[in-house]
Formats: sequence, structure tokens, C-alpha cells
Amino acid sequence: MLSSRAFRILSLGAAIALTLAACGGGSGTPTPPPAPVNPLERDTSFGTAGEARFTMGPLGGYIGATTAQSDGKLLLAGYRTLQTGTDLTKPRNELFVRRLLANGQADAAFGQAGETVFSVLGNDNVQGILVQPDGKIVVVLWVIEPCNAGIPIGSCFSAAGILAKVGTSLVRLNADGTLDRSFGNQGVMIEYIGPQRSGPAPTVALQPDGKLLMLRTTSDHLLHFDSWKLHRYLPNGSADPAFSGGQAVSSRCTADGQAIGLQPDGRIIVAGAGYGQGQARFCIERLMPDGQADTSFPVTWSNISMQAMALRVLTNGDIQLAGPSADAAGWRLIATRYDAAGAQRKDYGTDGVAYLPAVGSTGAYDIHHVSIDTAGGVLAASALKLSTDPSTYQRNWLKLTSSGQPDTAFAPGGILAGAVVPASYAAAMEWIVDPQGRWITVDGNGSESVVTRFKGTQP
Repeated sequence: MLSSRAFRILSLGAAIALTLAACGGGSGTPTPPPAPVNPLERDTSFGTAGEARFTMGPLGGYIGATTAQSDGKLLLAGYRTLQTGTDLTKPRNELFVRRLLANGQADAAFGQAGETVFSVLGNDNVQGILVQPDGKIVVVLWVIEPCNAGIPIGSCFSAAGILAKVGTSLVRLNADGTLDRSFGNQGVMIEYIGPQRSGPAPTVALQPDGKLLMLRTTSDHLLHFDSWKLHRYLPNGSADPAFSGGQAVSSRCTADGQAIGLQPDGRIIVAGAGYGQGQARFCIERLMPDGQADTSFPVTWSNISMQAMALRVLTNGDIQLAGPSADAAGWRLIATRYDAAGAQRKDYGTDGVAYLPAVGSTGAYDIHHVSIDTAGGVLAASALKLSTDPSTYQRNWLKLTSSGQPDTAFAPGGILAGAVVPASYAAAMEWIVDPQGRWITVDGNGSESVVTRFKGTQP
């Protein structure tokens, strides 16, 4: 019969044995942690072997914006060329929005066989797309009448022989792909901007109250004039009278308008690139919720050359920016951070700035798209040119940690090398991270589009 002391010793031994078993046994060799998921491993539950393909029509086309719904469905927006002739009385192209189910198949409940087709002025191009909380879809456009170039340089004349109408436009669709005729003028809102040499690149942000902010560039790069205007619209598409009396707000920065960020109190951050003190730089400024200039926030010119491709207000109030930057070694990813009052965070990166690849490295990375997570980590899709004639590029993903350092847990040096692709596919790249953390690329050569879903950085 075992004594109580012996029983306690045996019980302790059993507990140790169970602990060792949980750690891989008592051999002294712990069970290795599970291998990390390869972000570039294809998600075979999507399409065929991770891919979905569709043709763009006999004259080709281009996908200009992609977004993913919370239910895993995917929206692709772009244009399809209708005619390449000189008949200016006919549209040059048509716009489309296509929706794919989470498995990559066309969503038969959306539009006609998964696609909605429409036109605004006839020579239109997609700049962005977003989904409202109620499921309605806002498509952001640059619109222009079919026209032919003329003199002065940069002018374009319509079929009537006058300067073509040019504008930025918002089109809203219902969740089933039909035109939402309660928005704007029968589903379409246009801001005509008159003839100008530089095409606008509108950016749209959705406020929590359903109002829409639209930022558009009003620059003339040939004349070295840089500026932007910011509009706010009510949920029905009409100008918001509580924002600058229903009028657009003009920039104080001499810079293009490139990115918008919203602070929790409703104040608005706008960033863009321009020329300050005789050199290429970028500028940020802040507006009050009613559109008035926030004089407590300085108009801040950076000491770096940067295109503000992404801007996010972090949970701690900091303002994170990231995008491409050019220096003597070529294009690379750059990121910087400001506090809520507009002061640069010198503890971010190196003295407030982070680069990938590092300064002084070789190779020109063409940055396609940039994503900023809630903690301030930056992930960018890029292409590195490998050869010419024929041109080939290597797909690369660049990642910075939330402190602005290369994310070596992601890949050596923070740079993950992908596939080698021809120039036509490298130039057409669209890339997003869906709500499930999966990566989606959209490529094409004009006549065919290829949508690929990777496992990405999903939890």
C-alpha cells in the first residue's frame, strides 16, 4: 500500500509527464512551432487553382479599382473599349462593375450574370470603389466627353468642336447592381471642372454618418501649379450645406490632393505631393468638420519626396502616411508618422522616416498599392524591373513594422519576392487585402483579366 507521501510523489511525476508530453515529450526536443503560412500560397477554394479569369471584350479594357465585401464577395470596376475610331458622337468606352462570389464564380444575383454596365460622358475611367455599410456601392470616376487632342497642348475638342466637358463623378449602385436613382441625378453625381491639362485623380472617403468626402486635384503640372479641392456630399449625393456652405474647400498647400484621413472628432486630414521651397515634397493640413481651416494644426511641408498613396489615422490618434518616393537609387517605399497635433514622430523609423529598400540599396521598386493596418504596419505591393527587351518584372511585397522597421518576420529584409511577370501584367496590377487577410491581385494584358487569391496574412 502506498503511503500518502509516495502518492503525492507519483502525482507530481504524472503531472510532469503530462507537461512534457504537451511540450513534445521528455526527449529534450520540443515540438517545433507550426510552419508560418506562405502569404503567396494560392487559395485553392477560389476559382480554378486560386484563379478566376474573364475576357475584357474584343477591343480590350482595364480594371481600375477593386474592393472586397465583408462577406468575401469581390467587386471589380473598370472600363471596356467600345470603339477606337474618330466618331466622337459615340462613346469610346463603357464602365462596368463585376461581382464575384467568395468562391470566384460570377455572382448571378448582381446585375446581368454578375456584371453591371453603364456610361457617364462616354470616355470615362474608374478611379476607386467603396462599399457603404448598407451594402450600396459607390464608384469613383474621372469622366470626359469623347474628344480629340488639339491646340493649345492638353486641350481636347468634342464632336461639337468645343472644349470637351471634364469632371469627377460618383455613381452609386444598389447592392444588387442596379443604379441607385435616389442618389445625385438618377444615380450619378458630376462635378464639372472645366478644361485643364492635368487629369483629376479623385479620392473618396466615407464618414461614419454616411456623408461622402471627395478630394480632387486641380493642378496644372505644365504650369507648375498644384492645388486640390475637397467636397462633402450628403448621403443622397447633394452638396452638404454644413460644409463650407455647400461649396468646395480649396487647399492651403500648393500640392496635389492624394489622400484623406478622418480623426475621431470629425476633423479631416488631407495630404498630397507638390513643390515646397523649390523642391518636390509632400504636405499635410487639417480641416475642421465644417470645412474651415484648422489653424491649430500647422500646414506641414515634409523634408522628403513622397507620393501620399495611403493615409490612416491610428487608434492612438497618430497619422500614418506611406507611398512611393524617388531618390538617386530609384523608386522605393517610404513611410512617416505624425502625432495628432501634426508633429513628426521622430521615434518612428530612423528619425521619423522609414524606407524599403533601405537608403543606398539598388533597384527601383515600382510601388503599386499600399495598405496600412490599425497599428501602423505598412504593406506594399511592388514590381522590380529585372530586364528590358523584353521587359520583365518581379513581383515583390514590402513590409514595415508598426515602429517603421523592415519586418524580418515577414521576409528577409522585409521584402517578399514573388513571381516574375511580363511588363504588360506588371503595369496592370491591382492588389488588395480582403477583410479575411487574404491577398487578391488583379492582372491583365488588355484582353483578359486574371484574379488570383492568395492565403496572404490571414490569422
